[in-house]
Amino acid sequence: PGTSTAVTVLLVLIGPLALVVLPFLVLLASLPWWRVRSAAAVGARLRQAVGELTAEVVDGVQGLRELIAFGRDSDFAEHIDGRTRELQAWQRRDARRSGTEQALSDTVVSSLMVVLLIAGAGAVTSGSLGAPLLPMAIVLTATAAVPVADLSSVMSAWGRMRACAARVTEEI
Repeated sequence: PGTSTAVTVLLVLIGPLALVVLPFLVLLASLPWWRVRSAAAVGARLRQAVGELTAEVVDGVQGLRELIAFGRDSDFAEHIDGRTRELQAWQRRDARRSGTEQALSDTVVSSLMVVLLIAGAGAVTSGSLGAPLLPMAIVLTATAAVPVADLSSVMSAWGRMRACAARVTEEI
């Protein structure tokens, strides 16, 4: 079932306790929007670094005979080495940003599950929730969170693709 179906079933099964889930789902869905500018900026710079390195390597390969003839081949190799390190630095930044987004997403989902377990255990202990309903509520909550977390990942990738599309459009 989708997120809305899972939340509706949760409301029917466990009543107002299901409302604990909603703020976490909203927070989870909003995570990529907080970092979309960062993703676009890093993605744009990463694509630019790839383009520049590729162009310089192609130019160097085409002019390799001249570079060797004038003794500049080692200078060219050092220059390409520097550009490669620059590209790798941008790749690491993108990986850190992406990893941070995934860690935040996982933290929100984990926090949701812990809060639901605590609230559900309290409801079972007080008698306002039947014990057999708690495991179902936990599974339904996970079912509700997965599509939202997937949306988060898609939005993160969208930021990178948008930067790539902008670079392609710029070149055309």
